[in-house]
Amino acid sequence: MIRFRQVFGAHAGRLSAFEQDIVRFGRLPTSDVAFDPLADIDASARHAEVRRDGTSYVLVDVGSRNGTLVNGTRVTSHVLRDGDEIEFGDGGPRFRVELDGEHPTVDLPQSEPPPAPGMTAPAWVPGAQAQAPVSGFAMPPAAAVPSFPPADVGFHPSVPTPVPPQTPQTAPPPSEKRYGQGTVEMIVQQAVERTRQERPPARTDFIRAVATDAAKKSARGLKVVLALVTILLLAAVAGLVLLVIYIRDDTRGSREEIVRLQAELDRLEDKPDESAAVRQRIEALNQQLERQTGRGRSIVQSAGPTVFLLASRSTTGQRTPLCTGFAVRPDLLATNAHCVLSMEQHASRGAVFEALQNGTGVRLSVARMWRHPGYRTEVTTPSADVGIVQLHGQAPTLARLATMQELAALQPGDDVYVFGFPGDLPDGATPVATFTNGVVGRMTAFDGSAAPFASQHLLQHSAFTAPGTSGSPIFSEHGVVVAINAGSYRGAQQTTVVDPNTGQRRPIRVVADTGYKIGVRVDLLLQLLLGMGR
Repeated sequence: MIRFRQVFGAHAGRLSAFEQDIVRFGRLPTSDVAFDPLADIDASARHAEVRRDGTSYVLVDVGSRNGTLVNGTRVTSHVLRDGDEIEFGDGGPRFRVELDGEHPTVDLPQSEPPPAPGMTAPAWVPGAQAQAPVSGFAMPPAAAVPSFPPADVGFHPSVPTPVPPQTPQTAPPPSEKRYGQGTVEMIVQQAVERTRQERPPARTDFIRAVATDAAKKSARGLKVVLALVTILLLAAVAGLVLLVIYIRDDTRGSREEIVRLQAELDRLEDKPDESAAVRQRIEALNQQLERQTGRGRSIVQSAGPTVFLLASRSTTGQRTPLCTGFAVRPDLLATNAHCVLSMEQHASRGAVFEALQNGTGVRLSVARMWRHPGYRTEVTTPSADVGIVQLHGQAPTLARLATMQELAALQPGDDVYVFGFPGDLPDGATPVATFTNGVVGRMTAFDGSAAPFASQHLLQHSAFTAPGTSGSPIFSEHGVVVAINAGSYRGAQQTTVVDPNTGQRRPIRVVADTGYKIGVRVDLLLQLLLGMGR
């Protein structure tokens, strides 16, 4: 048996023991030792494996982004010894290795505590004995509408990630000692006194003179070195400032060129050859921005103008945020079908609707709405939760939708980004969208089963979402929309409570958000657009 005791990271204090031949580490929820997908960002989705080799265990890095360190040294393969400390990415989560027979078993807090008496553990908890848990899909209510959704179906806001406990850090190894001139002279004086007792005075004076001269030369050399280091640091800072100025100017020009090309692309819808050349140029500029400013930042800069807050305005003038939409045609926004359904219910009470552009205060009124014909309201599993909103007016910039080839290349473990308006955060006049990231957990059919690519319409991800982000675009790391954010999974378990007054025990049903978010793949949006002739 081998044990891994976490000493640093979001789950510090966790102890995991294994007897299997391969133990997988990573941010994917399917890993044997799963890191926190939001807090442990220095670790990769698939980071490393520990493999049994006879009586030994070998740690193998499986191509992580930030590398794997053992006792402070980066390794690709390492035979583990008792007491070794593994760090997954520089500054990432750390674990201490405990081999069987070297340490007594200690009960420590686990990453997933066992259920209370009578509690049915979720089926995804390792080692849990599931007792027919009831689970389902919960769509976030776009607004408070009576009787929609049902009592057990709704968006449960995610619990903020707790602050990782502060654990004592291993003290760095003592650095090489360096002495100043006064210390050197004191050491020399002590040596001289010892020498005076053993050798003639003339010999002692000679030693004193040589040693003092050496100390003075050493001090002068140290001053020269410090002066040179200071000059080099000042030169490096000046170079960095000039580089930042150059990059800012260069990226501004690239972003302006992308906006111009996207406007040109809208005018070339009937000219496929010219459109293909413009798309290639836009892709090249996006890749250049990624290299210059970072992946997430380039998506924020290019996609920010495409995101809109959808809100209702009552007959009294009160504005209520509902959900998120994003521009896919000059006069069309994509969102969720359940958002459209909520808007239809508000409209029955006389409300009108507006689309407020991210960060600008531009407001466009809503003309018409459609829902995907495959959307179902009477079931608790996800369906084709895709909707379209038509505007009076036009959006200045369109989001780029993934092609089928780009969707086929998407795999579990890939980074994704959600851009929307969570909860009550948006300002009513000039709302500003929130940008979060996570990884793809899995891709399945709507019922959660394995399916061929053509039916993998359900995308599970770990990016933070909340009420209001329904309808948000989910971007791939290449800046194309691969899915529309739709909600989260909720699960129900049976537990027992005791009445403190009577002592009687009775079962109750507890419904909670599991933390797994889902999106609907963007090819369902393409189906709806084609059906509309758009």
